[in-house]
Amino acid sequence: MIKDLDQFPYVSKIYKRDLKIKLYREPELLYPYVSIMTGRGCMFRCTFCLWPQTFFSREYRVRSPKHVAGEVKYIKEELPEVEEIMFDDGTFTAYSDRVDEICGLIKNMDMTWSCNARADVRYETLKKMKEAGCRLLVVGYESADQQILNNIHKGVTEKQMIEFTKNCKKLGIMVHGCFVIGLPGETRETIKKSLKFAIDLDLDSVQASVVTPYPGTEIYQYFKEKNLLVNGDLADEEGFQDCIINMPDLPAKQIIKAADDFHVKFFYRPWFFLKMFKMILKDKREFSRILNSGSQFQSYVIKSFYKKFNKK
Repeated sequence: MIKDLDQFPYVSKIYKRDLKIKLYREPELLYPYVSIMTGRGCMFRCTFCLWPQTFFSREYRVRSPKHVAGEVKYIKEELPEVEEIMFDDGTFTAYSDRVDEICGLIKNMDMTWSCNARADVRYETLKKMKEAGCRLLVVGYESADQQILNNIHKGVTEKQMIEFTKNCKKLGIMVHGCFVIGLPGETRETIKKSLKFAIDLDLDSVQASVVTPYPGTEIYQYFKEKNLLVNGDLADEEGFQDCIINMPDLPAKQIIKAADDFHVKFFYRPWFFLKMFKMILKDKREFSRILNSGSQFQSYVIKSFYKKFNKK
């Protein structure tokens, strides 16, 4: 495992040379965007997470703040069409002092950026992130049930998640909440609890993924030992999420349906549409993002319904 990541060139130089960045979109990010990593690995112990357990290791090796700031400056000058940078480390916010230093270095560059984060970032660091151009945090809540969080070794409490989200709203940082349906201990009631949690906290957007027990992860071993794995693929021929576990009271088909229902019940609310309208009025850059992501989601819902109808 290479420790000195500063020895590598900026990946954004390769983007400039070889990549047509306008061919790519992420529903939660401004368009066009570029994704870079400021470190590899993650020291946290979440049992379901693929990359630390199978590839990067559970050690967070990082680039120096000066090196990161240098790449931000490069993107600003050499890729002026970029509206947003995504710091795509598994947990960019792991070392608060480092984040504070990066923010200090890029604060005056007038660059919009987002990152992955845990729901335990201190208010002071969130404030510095906002002042340095942070627009949105992609946050792995996973579940609103504390026992499930304990089961997967998340290391975050429901109280922390609530306080963190309120701090983000207070500072004007948007939050994209990530949830996983079908984790050990999941029931129909805990799924409802997670959906209510997302709505009550007024998250700006969500994604609900079907649990994916990849070989090499602790959660795969858990489901295997419990004899809950079933034969099948992780996605169908069209790329729709599939499920390869059957719980006693929550079969695979129900887990898939619950993930689909989670999205529909969160997004198809009058208050959410009003929220999007206010967001557009506040920042005109949000218009094309919301229009594109909304049309993609509507297409997904229609295709999903058509697929289920044909199966019947």
